Amino acid sequence: MFAAAYVANLEHGCIEAGWRATYAAAAYSQTTYPDLFKTYVRRDLSLTVEEMQGLGGVLLPWEKRREYPIYLAAPDFSYGDRRAIDKVIASLRYHNFFVRRPVVENGELPSGSNPSALQDTFQADYDLLKKCSLLFAVPTGEIPAR
Repeated sequence: MFAAAYVANLEHGCIEAGWRATYAAAAYSQTTYPDLFKTYVRRDLSLTVEEMQGLGGVLLPWEKRREYPIYLAAPDFSYGDRRAIDKVIASLRYHNFFVRRPVVENGELPSGSNPSALQDTFQADYDLLKKCSLLFAVPTGEIPAR
């Protein structure tokens, strides 16, 4: 979405194109309903770049960040390629965020686990998710086969 909106607004200069693309990408991330997306974009197009810049953004002070745990939704299995996941974790930790890793914290289920073990793991993951303030997904492709 960002790239398409950037190119569509490039005739107004790269600064405006960047701001418009950022707002379009944010609107796109907030809904799966096309009509609502259009409403958001129409609203944002009514703003000047100066108004956009004046709105600021979200600020979460360094010392408060650990109070909002992040649930890492990723194929964080010991036998998979975790390079992208490790980069995300390192970056979030560098910025003082507390990353919760359900696969690491709740364990990996062996192949052919019984329904009771599946239910217990599901419940543990769900309970961990409820303790978190944000979900951060790392789509790395298919879940690695064991």
